Amino acid sequence: MSFAQEAVAPLYYHPPQKSEIHYNSSSRAANKTTAITLPFFEDFTSGGYYPDTNIWVDRKVYINNTMCVGAISRGVATFDAIDETGLPYETTNKNILRYADSLTSRPIDLSIYSPDDSLYFSFFYQPQGNGFDPQPQDSLMLYFRRASTTSPWTRVWRVAGSTLQPFQQVMIPVTDANLFHEGFQFRFVNKASINNTDDNWNVDYIRFGPNRNINDTLVNDVAFVEEPSFLLSDYTSMPYHQFMANANAERGSQHSTTIKNNTKGNVNINFGYSAKEFYTNTPLANGSNGTGIQADKEGIATFPVYTNTITAPLQNSAVLFQQKYYIESTSETGPVVNDTIIKNQLFHNFLAYDDGSPEKSYYLKLFTTLPGKLAIEHHLNV
Repeated sequence: MSFAQEAVAPLYYHPPQKSEIHYNSSSRAANKTTAITLPFFEDFTSGGYYPDTNIWVDRKVYINNTMCVGAISRGVATFDAIDETGLPYETTNKNILRYADSLTSRPIDLSIYSPDDSLYFSFFYQPQGNGFDPQPQDSLMLYFRRASTTSPWTRVWRVAGSTLQPFQQVMIPVTDANLFHEGFQFRFVNKASINNTDDNWNVDYIRFGPNRNINDTLVNDVAFVEEPSFLLSDYTSMPYHQFMANANAERGSQHSTTIKNNTKGNVNINFGYSAKEFYTNTPLANGSNGTGIQADKEGIATFPVYTNTITAPLQNSAVLFQQKYYIESTSETGPVVNDTIIKNQLFHNFLAYDDGSPEKSYYLKLFTTLPGKLAIEHHLNV
């Protein structure tokens, strides 16, 4: 007879955001009023858990590559009910419906344009992703900033919560004469009805520029999407001396990453990688390969495992094998920034099975007053 059941639930705080320490508040303050120009493009590939301060003025959303399903390119902005410090916006009333995350651009000078320039704003969005679905009363919204000083923000788009769907593209014409001013901004906002990482939305591949039309929906881009594999066959991290004691058994048979062909035609892709030990800058390996990927499909870039290592200075020293994957050539063009992806294989003073980016929490649901127990097995080599 079973007295407990395994279950998953939303996160009540977000560990990656709570642990992020590289954020520079002084540079963010300086960027708030510095205008940027069109064309605007963002696919959230700049790295880190927070939005790029070169183009965004707030940091409430979670930038990641694990909360999405079938991304256009690596990196999405995830909206939920957790603030920029990784804690819930609302801690007393779980069911209150409130504004939660926002993502606001720096000012964009539109004073040099007019409605005749055929400006279009487009983006992709996805409800739920790898998290929990937003409820029908929840929503994702987009606002534009007008020249008005009394009521500057006007809502131009809204969608209600739903279960998981593929990424969908939205096209919005910019025609209101009140939007063509030097302080134009846009802002994504979500409304959420619970105090955790429930009610997830993902936003990706934002484009804004002139000389577009309603049919300008083609994504002429081949890009990395999913996180590359770890080098280890069992753990995601382990002490280096434990690895070296049985390296052949601990290595996986290959390492790989995923490339998506977003175009409407088949493409042939050449790709490569280089690996080094990050702290000593010691080269470890490199290689190249190629494959064909059908239109709107994903392909796997695979390489045989490499066996080069280094000698760690101390038994518990941190060692970091860094793999840099890159697309060498395709028959298509697109943003160069998403043609590269990096995977860090950390060896340190712990054993881990997880990838360091939690999407849900795990717990035992007890059906008795007796305590429940959970065991996790690890193996050691020395």
